[in-house]
Amino acid sequence: MHTLILCIETATDVCSVCLAKNDEPIAIAEEITPNSHARLLAPMIQQTLHKADVHIQQLGAVCVSMGPGSYTGLRIGFALAKAICYAQNIPMITVSTLHSIAYGIRPHAAGHAVLLPALDAKRDDAYFCILSNNIEELHPPACKSVSYIHEWLREKNLSAIAGGPGAHKLKSIDLPIQILTNPVVSARFLAPLAYAKFHSNEFSHTAYCEPLYL
Repeated sequence: MHTLILCIETATDVCSVCLAKNDEPIAIAEEITPNSHARLLAPMIQQTLHKADVHIQQLGAVCVSMGPGSYTGLRIGFALAKAICYAQNIPMITVSTLHSIAYGIRPHAAGHAVLLPALDAKRDDAYFCILSNNIEELHPPACKSVSYIHEWLREKNLSAIAGGPGAHKLKSIDLPIQILTNPVVSARFLAPLAYAKFHSNEFSHTAYCEPLYL
């Protein structure tokens, strides 16, 4: 039996909506317009459902990117996700923004390189985590200095492939870090992670779940 999951990504300047059938995206809408998520998100959801010829009553769950990321963007995503879940009486799923970015990095990884999703936390800091190619956490989500991240990789003797809006800060002269130029932020990368959680009944409490701001 197929499950339709609406995925919402608003943690960065990218406003992205994806409708997935099980773990496969079937319709996507995306805009990169900073500070416009409140205006764009609801029409994009309608557009995505219309494109797939799906009614909102057919949804099995809603997944939202939980952060870290933009405070305002995350609040907007959570508010609309909760509203849909309450109205349709369906479960809510939350997925780490960093894990989602890692899933987007994954096809570009070669050999034993670890996945290093990163968001810009201003100054010399980045929101990041470090994962294996199987999306298993080697370092939990944190906000640390770039020098800390470099030292951690150096101590573990690891090569990395970095992606996300903060990846450009991680360039290193003496460390094997490949930097992806595309932001790899999209609701379509939430879909497989959301379905895995749906399949194992890992739902968030709609009333009390909150974004991860770090």
